[in-house]
Amino acid sequence: MIITKNELRSKIFHLLQAWCDELIHLHISMPGNTDFDGAILCPACKVIHGRCHDAIYPMMYMADATGDQKYLDAAKKLFRWGENMLCDDGGLYNDAQSTWSGITVFNAVSLCDALKKHGHLLDAQTKREWEARLLRMGDWLFKNLRLGMRTNINYFATNCNAMALLGNYFDRDDYRQLAHELAHHCMKHISENGLLFGEGQPNDAVSEKGCTAIDMGGYNVEESLPSLCRYAMESGDKEAFNVFVDSYRAHLEFMLPDGAWDNSIGTRAFKWTYWGSRTSDGCQEVLFHLGKQDPVFADAALRNSALQPDTDPEPRPCCGAAAVCICGGLRLPGSFAAAPADKPACLCKRCRQPKLPLPGTAGGVCVCVSSGNAAGQKAGAGRRAVITPCWLSRTARSSRARWP
Repeated sequence: MIITKNELRSKIFHLLQAWCDELIHLHISMPGNTDFDGAILCPACKVIHGRCHDAIYPMMYMADATGDQKYLDAAKKLFRWGENMLCDDGGLYNDAQSTWSGITVFNAVSLCDALKKHGHLLDAQTKREWEARLLRMGDWLFKNLRLGMRTNINYFATNCNAMALLGNYFDRDDYRQLAHELAHHCMKHISENGLLFGEGQPNDAVSEKGCTAIDMGGYNVEESLPSLCRYAMESGDKEAFNVFVDSYRAHLEFMLPDGAWDNSIGTRAFKWTYWGSRTSDGCQEVLFHLGKQDPVFADAALRNSALQPDTDPEPRPCCGAAAVCICGGLRLPGSFAAAPADKPACLCKRCRQPKLPLPGTAGGVCVCVSSGNAAGQKAGAGRRAVITPCWLSRTARSSRARWP
């Protein structure tokens, strides 16, 4: 797979821009109603996901890269809405219906990255507000997400990164010390064949057949190891860096030739989405960075990135619009007229099924026509077709083996 650096940068940039634009399109605008204004409404689940304000960092990046005010406005709205998830002790709720607060670590990393790399875009008062919340979250993480807490290994790995980032940002030695402790705890959870174990509770549990909890093609490669490598780079811990890089290299055995991850036997395989895990950060960032030392990592990152659809600016024959089915099944705003009878409908790049717009929506959602499967039925006399989001349909799940 040969691609120039500029071509790669352009591909990834436009994909990120497409995602951010669609998230902005899904922003709820209810000025004066702090419970909803600024949140993102998920068209698949029909709810607001409590962690949607983690998108602050990519919005700030796009604001800096493009100079477009809409991205900065979106980041500020997400921050303000995030107050709804903030607890008095500094932790964050996972959702309005969930009191799990371990996910505070992900928002802390996103907010710290936003401030560290793009904080110059903020006025002084706004920056102080963001830093105050970040410090509150940091204190919660320092007090709670540490050894002894009953949780999966990925939370120790990600907090190790968070404490290193926040420790350097606020010059807190206690944060940095905890980061070191968590990292070296994770180093003890590398198996003899190089795999990180502990993605289960308790972390050190061993089955009757001598097996440990490993989520090799999901959380390990998309969350834990990237966080541990970031910790090592942020803190300058060369010993840990070498251990975690070697572990990542061992995990590459679970990458398929097309860049997908095989997590069929991982402990959290129920979140497996072929290209990775449904609720983790992704592998590309750290793999591209490691690729500077070993091209095998860059090749892995490129293959995995290639699974994401291209953003094609050319009009599609079925709708005459520059509408693109991007990862996650969302379509960009555009003209969503029904396909002419003499022309085939667009095929969803994810499930290869015909796409139809959702009537009455401004931006639309990529959906698949379910023909006689468990997800829906054909339209008939007196009945209307049942259209199901592609990522929920049985057709989508069974079609993954046919991907190029």
